[in-house]
Amino acid sequence: MRRFVATFLCMALALSFGCNTKSTPGGPGAGGTTRAEKQDTFSLKVPSTSTSIKQGETKDVTITVDRGHDFKEDVKLSATTEGKGVTVTPSPAELKASDKATELKFKIEAAKDAAIGEHNVTVKATPTHGSATEGTFKVKVTGP
Repeated sequence: MRRFVATFLCMALALSFGCNTKSTPGGPGAGGTTRAEKQDTFSLKVPSTSTSIKQGETKDVTITVDRGHDFKEDVKLSATTEGKGVTVTPSPAELKASDKATELKFKIEAAKDAAIGEHNVTVKATPTHGSATEGTFKVKVTGP
């Protein structure tokens, strides 16, 4: 019995101290020190919620290009959808490197006979040099 108690206490003590390693909550790479973000890149922000529109209606949607401090390139944006009767204009559009603006307004138009339901709109942002990035948002077409 003494041997059992002694073994149990040793195991409890070993488990409480562990192997002297600690992990950061949230997994590897989380918390602690943060890496500086690259300043010569950009990111694309599209609406995070579905945009509702009635057949025969037009709505504005804002697309944002967040430029890193050192990002000095033009960015061409194009928007496409496979939704029947749903169009996005202007496409393409462009934010010049010299522009102070970071947002572009796109018009979403649902024709009178547009298919009712949710449609994906894909926005592609292409810098003068480097890789393009894409974002997708939903447009929900309802009856009149």
